[in-house]
Amino acid sequence: MKQIRQKVIIRSKARIAHLKGFFWSGWKTFVVVSFLLLAAYGFMLSKETLFQNELFLVKSISVQPQGTAASKVLARQLSSLKGKSIWALNKKKLAGHLKEVFPEIRSIKIKRSLPDSVAISFELRKARALIKTGSSDSFRRVDKEGEFISNRFIEEDSNSLTELFVPAKSFIPAGLSFLDLWEKNSAYTIKKIEVNEWSEVSAYLESKHPESAGTKIIWGSVEAGNFKEKQQRLQTVLTDLETQSLEARVVQLKDIFISNKENREGGQIVGKAFVQLSKGEPQVH
Repeated sequence: MKQIRQKVIIRSKARIAHLKGFFWSGWKTFVVVSFLLLAAYGFMLSKETLFQNELFLVKSISVQPQGTAASKVLARQLSSLKGKSIWALNKKKLAGHLKEVFPEIRSIKIKRSLPDSVAISFELRKARALIKTGSSDSFRRVDKEGEFISNRFIEEDSNSLTELFVPAKSFIPAGLSFLDLWEKNSAYTIKKIEVNEWSEVSAYLESKHPESAGTKIIWGSVEAGNFKEKQQRLQTVLTDLETQSLEARVVQLKDIFISNKENREGGQIVGKAFVQLSKGEPQVH
């Protein structure tokens, strides 16, 4: 009997210990869940308080540079931000929206200054040339990356831009590449560039004589490796003509130069420049 009683007591203690462990585990779970719920509620309450707090409502919006047509239009577009929480401002999304609405914008930066100010700075695309494609009757501005620019925020004088005639938009990079390389090393001003369907370039130099149409340079393909040498040969030809008080109508340089296969940066002059004069017989230089 004594042994039976001892077994009953041991079993009772085991059940009690098991029940205690179960309730203690449940109590700990309850405490943890309650804490998390209270923390989440507190976070939501504080977030709601921040978003609705008048201290953090946008009151000031500045746009740089000031005084331009673009900055005035942007300021009007951004006026809808006033009265909204500064915490609700998604800078990346807003910048993307503005560049989509105003493709003339090349870059834009948005800065949030607590508690209630937003500062916008932007850079417009600058026109590099006037483009006429295919059978189009009108010119369009393009920037240095070949992107078209509308006339909405014109800041430069179009008369100072080089005219570029191309068969299609895909030929614009060839014309812009020639213009960039030309302006690095030449004192002569180009007024017009033509690119044909084989990406070969012809350029027209401005004449010193108002009654003259200028000089047409038949350049050929644009290759950075031999551009400088080819340009130097043209300079020699034009200087020689100037000493004779002559002006070239056409200078043929298309096949004058062949790159040296052993030295991509150098080259070898293998021909003469053929020159048609405004007056007089053709010359070979």
